[in-house]
Amino acid sequence: MKTVKNTLALNSVLIADVTTEKPAMSRALPEQHRLICERTGVNPKDVEAPKTKLLKCAEVTEAFAIINGMTPFLRAGREGLTGVVLTESMASGGGATYIKASDIPAIQQEFDARQARLATLLKTIRENFTSLIEARLATLHSLAAEIIVPTVDEFMGRFVFEMTLRSLPASIDESIIGQATEETAARIRASNAKVQDEFRQAHAQPVASCIAELANTIDQLTKGKRLRQERLDKLASAAASMREQNWLGLPDLSALATKLEGLAINRDALPDKAAREGHATKVATVKGEAESLLSAFGI
Repeated sequence: MKTVKNTLALNSVLIADVTTEKPAMSRALPEQHRLICERTGVNPKDVEAPKTKLLKCAEVTEAFAIINGMTPFLRAGREGLTGVVLTESMASGGGATYIKASDIPAIQQEFDARQARLATLLKTIRENFTSLIEARLATLHSLAAEIIVPTVDEFMGRFVFEMTLRSLPASIDESIIGQATEETAARIRASNAKVQDEFRQAHAQPVASCIAELANTIDQLTKGKRLRQERLDKLASAAASMREQNWLGLPDLSALATKLEGLAINRDALPDKAAREGHATKVATVKGEAESLLSAFGI
């Protein structure tokens, strides 16, 4: 497993947009829906129609995994097909992901590897589509008559996997802005400030995640019958994620990560109810600080 590590200059941040689409695999059974409602006297609007899979196929399952796995590779530190692991990133607007310019070669190699594997899978699916559908319908017996089967082109046309990389809008030199009208200059400055603020706001994501982990830890410390080490270890994982995602090196995030690490103790150090409640108080204090920090982000 190869790990890509980076230092960050703010002007080296880009945005990766991954566009994906997959064919719908569930198919409603309208006749079964009608029979259920008639038998039970239920209004059809109050009950969803039963559903079944259009087809079951290892190649389709893998194709879905190839498509779905790109964003976790970019954002969540998941190992890619190429064996590369990026540092954890943050979501940008509209489902896009902030990335580091120095990671572009690794990201492009991963995308190309996924595209190549996907092309092979889709070729196999297309070639065997008719037989796959026939085999699936045979297992459904009389229910097969209720299934609306798409054409091979309709089905294959729903697979979409694309990626575009775009830079953040560059700051414009004040000497250039000064040549614009006062109104235009104000708009330019506001636009630049908005881009910078959106990137800073993205750093609130690991804070929100750690608050959820702290809340779950408090619940287990105070209400759980058994304290699991994994629950405390998740605080250390949250701290590690926060450090990886703190691309701007914000001191408040670094300090919060240190406090999380201090809470991730061995459960043997909490042998009884009193000890757990005492630790829960410490966790609650850090949770309050994290909530204040999140509030400072305007969230």
